[in-house]
Amino acid sequence: MSTQYDDQYATALDAIAPGVVSEVAKTKGSEETWIDSLSRLLPVLATTYQQRQLLQVQVERARQGLPPLDPSMYSPAVRVGLTGDANVLLWAGVGLAAFLGLRLLKRR
Repeated sequence: MSTQYDDQYATALDAIAPGVVSEVAKTKGSEETWIDSLSRLLPVLATTYQQRQLLQVQVERARQGLPPLDPSMYSPAVRVGLTGDANVLLWAGVGLAAFLGLRLLKRR
């Protein structure tokens, strides 16, 4: 991408989110385009913004005497694990494999 487009994106982004352009410039590698640096930095900036917003809500709730919010309810997360049904199937499969393995050992 040409420098002209990088400058146009930087100007538009600076109008929307002041300070982001300087952060992108600080983290830009020598062989990296401005857009590549921005795309690498965006998840960090989005998380920081979200945490700042949640902290402001928590402070406001504390001023009102309300209990704090549970942040896990409002932040995106990937939940990895097995449901109860899948867990039962997994253990049944392990048991079946152990049973078949023992039968094979008895035959020898």
